[in-house]
This record gives sequence, structure tokens and C-alpha cells, in this order.
Amino acid sequence: MRLSFDKSLGQLCIFILFCFWIILCRYQRTGDVGDYIFSAEIIFFCVALIIRGRAHWEIGPAFILYITFILVREIESFYLTGAIEGESKIIIYSEFGVAVLLLVLLTDTSKEKIYRLLRNFGVANALIGCFEYTYKTSWIAKYIMVPTHRYFLQNMGTDQWRVRTVFLHPVICAVFMIITWILLLYIPINNRWLQRFAQGVTVVCLIETKSRSSWISFAVVTFLYFLVRQAKGKKEIDRSFIFRWMVAVVFLILLALLCSDWFEMLFNTVSSRLIAGLNKNNEGNYNRMMMIRIGTSIFGKAKPLNRMFGNGANYAINYLRAHPIRGWNRAVDNTYVTVLLNYGIVGLFLQLSILLLSVQNMIKTKSKMTEMCALAVISLFVSGFFYEMYSWFTTTVCLSVFLLGQGEMVKHTAKVRFVR
Repeated sequence: MRLSFDKSLGQLCIFILFCFWIILCRYQRTGDVGDYIFSAEIIFFCVALIIRGRAHWEIGPAFILYITFILVREIESFYLTGAIEGESKIIIYSEFGVAVLLLVLLTDTSKEKIYRLLRNFGVANALIGCFEYTYKTSWIAKYIMVPTHRYFLQNMGTDQWRVRTVFLHPVICAVFMIITWILLLYIPINNRWLQRFAQGVTVVCLIETKSRSSWISFAVVTFLYFLVRQAKGKKEIDRSFIFRWMVAVVFLILLALLCSDWFEMLFNTVSSRLIAGLNKNNEGNYNRMMMIRIGTSIFGKAKPLNRMFGNGANYAINYLRAHPIRGWNRAVDNTYVTVLLNYGIVGLFLQLSILLLSVQNMIKTKSKMTEMCALAVISLFVSGFFYEMYSWFTTTVCLSVFLLGQGEMVKHTAKVRFVR
């Protein structure tokens, strides 16, 4: 009797274990969590190399550009500050470590298997989100042992509570719900009614994160999806399509009549957040606008060398901590401002190049999976206007997964080829 081992399944299991380890460290480890995660990355990397053997892969330009972006930022930071600490250290384990590990784990693993796993995980989180929305509580609260992270649970049980499921922050939960929505669009559930239900709970969970920025991102990616589908002639609006949506609308109306209190609460959430978003004196709006103004002002007054290469890792957040905006000093809340101040024109150029290359891939590719990956990356960068995406593991993992997905994987070649 001969025993066989599925390498693809083994690599997928390592990916799941690694994600679980990240969550565990974020919830329960105090002090420098990076040491625990970086040690795990090295162990998982060695195991993954042993499992995959002499498998081969293709790497697309988008992922190569991302690795270049990471290395340039790390080199700039070390040169300007002379130390690896703060954001400079986070880049190593949160971005470079994740990217290299996933490169080894996922390049010869079934694409669709990974995406289905992420889709199902997202739908499960959406269901948990509906539970949180109804009862204004979090089932994971008791597992969060890090004192500084208890800050995220301060509104639990009140009307101010924002859904976050297994994620520490509602904005990150919202970002992943958008990823889930994209996966459902491109890899639908076989049962039509389950597909509609999954889309419905995903949208409800997204709404109840109360993240206006993510609502904007959701609208943008949905518009881009239908625009590209129509332009490529792959989305035909026929009678059955119209009929299904009419049935869905009627079903929602009946559900609203039966659960009027629940839907009224949902409507009030949306309306209140939108009204606050239109108020120029709103604290969140004011802080974000002021940070953009401050960032452009600092950039305009900087020396030519600092304009080109920035001021090094941690500069943007350190400036905010030294000069709080109405008492706010926790986060810059704009990836583009952070990159511009920390890494200058070079860093911002590389970041925008990744975004533009993903847009190009989405428009030109004939592969549905590549198109989906490109749209997922676009959604991350659109949301990045309203928070610092590189400081969260969820976004760095998703970014690596979907940038890798833009390069076609192969199994029967002896060389690494670079493809669009």
C-alpha cells in the first residue's frame, strides 16, 4: 500500500495555520508581537519549502513591483534613520515576511481553492456580523487579552457599536467584506438562493461596520465590475436576469414588512452616518482633511532630497503625535499621505504604479480570475484613502494573495516566467 501526500492541501493548511497564528498573536500577545510572528514566518517558510519541493511558478509584474516597493521603503528607512524599529520593523514581518511566505505557499496551489476558502470565510464572518448587529456584542471580546486592544470594544452594548467580527477594527472588517463581495461576484455559490443570501448578509455586515469610506469603495468596485463586464461583452442582461432581481426586490420588501424594526434600525444607521459624512465639522472628516493639508504643506516645505525619498519610517505618525489634531494622534488615516511623507515621491510612485498596473490588468486580461484579483487590489487601494492599509495584517495578506493572483501559475515549466 502506497501513501500519497497532497502538496497543495498541505500548503493550504499552512496558510490557514499562519492566519490563525496572526489572529492569536494580535488578540493575546503583549509587547513586541512582531517577534512572535516573524519567528512563525521563518518556521512556516521552511516547512513550505520542504513540502513544495521543486515545484515551479510564474510571478506577475504586479507582485514584483510590490516586492520592490517593500524593499525600497525598508532601504530608505534604514538609510535615513539608521535603525530598524517602529514601522521599519513592521515592514519586515508584516509585509515582506507575509509576501515571501505566501509566494512559496500559494504559487502552485489551486487558485480557485484559495479564493473559495476566503469567500466562505467572508460569508461566515458576515453571518457573525449580523449577530453582532442584532445584539450589539462581540463573541470574541473575551479572547482579547491585550489591554491596548480593549479600546476597540469600548462601545460594545450601545448604539455606537460597530460590527467587527473576528477583526479588531470595523474598517478592516468592512474592507474584508468588500473582498468577500468581489469573490461572490466572480465565484458565485452554486445554489442561486444561497448566493443571494450570502450577498445580502455581506452587504448588511458592511453597512453595520459604519465605515463610510468602505461604502464608497464598495460602490466604486461594484460600478467597475459591471462596467468592465459590459465592456467585455461578458454580462448579458436577459429576461431571466431581470426576473431574478425582481424576485429578490419583492423578497426584500416582504422581509422589511415582517422585520420592520430591524430594517428601520439599519436605515437609521445608514442615514445618520451619511449625514455625519456630509458635515464638514464632523470630527472624523475634519481630522482627515487636516491631515491631507498638513501633509501637503510639509511636503511643499521639504528639501529636494526629502521630497524625493521622504523622511523615513514613522515620520508621519510621529509628527501627528507631536502635533495632535483636536486631540487626535492615533493614526494618520491616509495611506497616500503616510507614504508621501515617509518615502517621498519614489514611494508614492511605486504605490500608484501597483494600482495602475492592476487597473490595466483588469481591463486587458482575458482571465476571469486575474480580473477578479485586479479588482480586489483596486478595492484595497481605494479604501487606502481613508486608513493606513499597511499597518494591518488583513490587508497585507489580501494584497499579497491577490497580487500573486495576477500572475498566471504554471506547473510544467523549468523556468520562472514573468507574465501580465
